[in-house]
Amino acid sequence: MSDLTLTIDGREVTCAPGATLLQAAAAAGIDIPNLCAHPTLKPFGRCRLCLVEVKGLRGYPSACTTPAAQGMEVTTESLALAALRRDALELVLTEHPTGCLMCGHQDDCLDHHGCAARRSGAVTGCRFCPKDQQCELQAMVERLGVHDITFPVRYRGLPIDRRDPFFDRDYNLCILCARCVRACDERRHAGAIALTYRGSDALVGTAYNRPLLATECQFCGACVDVCPTASLAERVNKWVGTPTGAVETSCPFCPLGCRVELHSLDGQVVGARPLDGQELCAVGRFAPVEAALAENRLLAPQVRRGGRLVEVEWEEALEATAAGLAQAVTCAVYASADLLNEDLAAIAALARETLATPHLDTDVALGGPDQVAGVSGLDDIEQAGLVVTVRTDLRYRQTPVQLAVHRAVAAGAKLACIEPFANDFRHRADLWLAPEPGREIDALDELCAAAAAWEVEGPRVVIAGSATDAGAAVAARLGAALLQLHERANVGGVRALGVAPGEGGTGLADWAGVDALLSFGRPPFAHKPAGAFWVCHTDALADGSEADVLLPATMFAEEGGTLTDLFGRRQQRVAAVAPPGETRPAHVVCAQLAERLDERRGDPCGRPSASMTTVASPERATTRVAPTVHVTVNTPVQDGLLLVRDYSRYTHLGSNLAERVPGLIPFAADGGVRVHPDDALDLEVRDGDDVRIETAVGSVEARVIVTEATRKGTLWLVVPPVAEVRPDGMPLAAVLGANPGRVRLRRAVPAGEGGRVHV
Repeated sequence: MSDLTLTIDGREVTCAPGATLLQAAAAAGIDIPNLCAHPTLKPFGRCRLCLVEVKGLRGYPSACTTPAAQGMEVTTESLALAALRRDALELVLTEHPTGCLMCGHQDDCLDHHGCAARRSGAVTGCRFCPKDQQCELQAMVERLGVHDITFPVRYRGLPIDRRDPFFDRDYNLCILCARCVRACDERRHAGAIALTYRGSDALVGTAYNRPLLATECQFCGACVDVCPTASLAERVNKWVGTPTGAVETSCPFCPLGCRVELHSLDGQVVGARPLDGQELCAVGRFAPVEAALAENRLLAPQVRRGGRLVEVEWEEALEATAAGLAQAVTCAVYASADLLNEDLAAIAALARETLATPHLDTDVALGGPDQVAGVSGLDDIEQAGLVVTVRTDLRYRQTPVQLAVHRAVAAGAKLACIEPFANDFRHRADLWLAPEPGREIDALDELCAAAAAWEVEGPRVVIAGSATDAGAAVAARLGAALLQLHERANVGGVRALGVAPGEGGTGLADWAGVDALLSFGRPPFAHKPAGAFWVCHTDALADGSEADVLLPATMFAEEGGTLTDLFGRRQQRVAAVAPPGETRPAHVVCAQLAERLDERRGDPCGRPSASMTTVASPERATTRVAPTVHVTVNTPVQDGLLLVRDYSRYTHLGSNLAERVPGLIPFAADGGVRVHPDDALDLEVRDGDDVRIETAVGSVEARVIVTEATRKGTLWLVVPPVAEVRPDGMPLAAVLGANPGRVRLRRAVPAGEGGRVHV
């Protein structure tokens, strides 16, 4: 259909059929006042501020809900409209704090950072509001010239709700525009919140006032982003102020390649937002700020002296590193698969050319099966006729994949799920199959029979979670494209650059005998190889407490470069702030180390330098580690509970993200064993209890998390990033046996002889 032509305020305007008057006016640069409308949401018509006059129509229709029509003549500004809008805004303000919104001293308060005479313990006006100078209501009061309230005022007096991670909910500031409710429903398909009660008691809330953690809330921040006031405020940057910088970059926490806008102020990342038309998961939306805080960072090089790590200059740290590596007989090099392509290429060159070692490896195997994606992007999912999910867990991480599935279903696609554990697809699936974990292939016959009966038209896509390797078999049987999810941000770069053991080399699982370890990122070891000289290039202050040399690394917000995402696309990383302290990127460190190692090749003695003698460390430092492991001789477990163990999905550069971003703790559940409520009742254990998981080899202690996320008869253990290897080198897998496998669960008792390693 051809475009429509209408007149708005005497100007001829064209718009597409189906556009509202508000959209037509906005496209022509005409700004009609509104508070409840939002470009990413459907029309709602609640605030009544966008009233207009349309020739030939009675009354004052709302521009956000009135479709544009050919030949319409619209007036957006008149004395009558101004009076109606002021009255509507006054009604909104009767339940909103207005201490400074209509005060004659506003400008003085702004100039002097607050008026002492009007201070109070609660938010009462613009100068004491976390969204001061960013508030849409504040701007609207000024625009419409509201100087007084002629209606009775009612302050709600509600407590601020801080029960959930990441953001505060202060419904004293809510204007009931319902943007948050609509974003949760329309954009995220979650429906975690709704307008509750009616009339003057109306509030946004959850069913039975439960915490958001007890709903299908994805903690994506979409509600926070669309809120026009400070009713929903991100906790970590609540009082920071208005950002002064913004850059578009790639999300650093997984390989989907989501684009994100990082906001900065005074050289620090203070916020992250999805680009227009895109969505983020909880990790991509909220982790960037706290993950990059200086208080969590290693900011200067450290060298071990007399059993202690002490800060030194870069030159001394590099000399100590070169000295230790130069005299190593067997040197291994580890690179996190979250690093940039430029860093990975430099690390590989350092290992192969300068150190001449074949022992080069990454943690890519811990992030899931490495399969080349059979789809070119999330758009392929949305256009599929049949979508099959296999053991996915997408509520809080990699959620854009889940949203693509929802959009495909809304467009008419069939959804079949092979899911051992309940998830957000449960009530939307056309076919739900729930085999035991590890036996997903057993559901293939029933799946194929259903797919044949549906006579599906269009492409078929299988989405497999990182915890299963069954996706390839399911896709092959159905003749479908496979999207094998992975946890590491640059898995595509690792594959393309061939960062893996060379001829005669071994992987990180077999590095117990190396005498030097150079790691870029935190390797997945509870302890370093016994007696090895360890150099750790890391961004985390808590990493590498056993290292002989610590080198401070830049993070995602401080270094530009490229990554290769899950779909093979080259993603650009852009620096948002300058590197703090003395941090340096991996490729720079590699170049500096290569220079010093090349200089040492002419030394025929091969003796340690003075720097090396100061860093030798025969003793082992105390470090935080993994589950408590007891190696004993038990009887075989034939009829116990089924134990499934997964690696933590909340890591970055080998570090535990939940340690830096406490809001992720409920999602990560690192070191916790999920127990179904029925099993918890039978076993007489409660949430938070310490229990012992017993196998024929030994036992592992963990903390109980009672949840319906697992199934009756199945325990679900999440292994933290450094939990895989015990001090004596015995892998955790050797204690727990097959995955999944049968175990017994008992209350923890005081440990006997031997070491204890806690989750």
